[in-house]
Amino acid sequence: MKLSIFETLRVKGFVENSKEYLDEYFSLLPNLENWGYERIMLPEHHLMGSISDNPDILLPIFLERTKLNIGTAGIMLPYSQPQRIIEKFRTLNLIYPNRIDLGIVDSGQPQKNVADILSVGPDIKEKFKLIWIRKNELPQIWFIGSREHIIKRASLFGSGIIFNYVGVDILKQAKEQYCKFMDIIKTEPKIILNIGIVTPDEDNYLESLTPLSNNCLKGEINYLCDTIKKISEELKIENIMIASTIYDNNQRFELYQKIIESMRNK
Repeated sequence: MKLSIFETLRVKGFVENSKEYLDEYFSLLPNLENWGYERIMLPEHHLMGSISDNPDILLPIFLERTKLNIGTAGIMLPYSQPQRIIEKFRTLNLIYPNRIDLGIVDSGQPQKNVADILSVGPDIKEKFKLIWIRKNELPQIWFIGSREHIIKRASLFGSGIIFNYVGVDILKQAKEQYCKFMDIIKTEPKIILNIGIVTPDEDNYLESLTPLSNNCLKGEINYLCDTIKKISEELKIENIMIASTIYDNNQRFELYQKIIESMRNK
């Protein structure tokens, strides 16, 4: 099993404490590499007290401070100019080859832009032609979600997909559909499963986060690791991304260490 981190970067006292929070975070960051994590993915969260409202700005800072893969999970296209995003990530990929993940996500905001730019149809190459023109220069692209239209987009681009954990049965069907489409275009499927976790000693403030809040795993470390391992084996997905919204950096990194050490002992 390969483990990655979905890092929300939520800060209590956002305005006055963000610089101190990031300094502390970056002092702890080398531990993730030493412990054996694969990548860090940054979400795009707006108006939620998160430093990660513009993850593409943070990427170069992370890339200079660790050898881990760094990515977005994901960029909300309705908030962005998609061609500009592609150009930015193309440039980053030229500077940091094979280390960047470009995750693209629908949002709860108006879907018109996403549907228009990423719609499945005969003119898809024209609508998002920069991907096709510079495909070999772009980083690994991931679409995020398990709904049918997202699976179709991912397979159309030959891209990876990130499933948020919503139950084994639903994801079995989503994985089967995605792999079927990828087989048609003779492209190897790439899947990451993102699982939210909550331990008994932390505050239950996940209600404001979706999709993690409804389907996160709750329990002691051993229970969490056993359950993650079981889910991974049932779905036959070895790339697992864990998400914790513990505010305190030291406590969150302590959790990361306990998770990966417990996994190694399974």
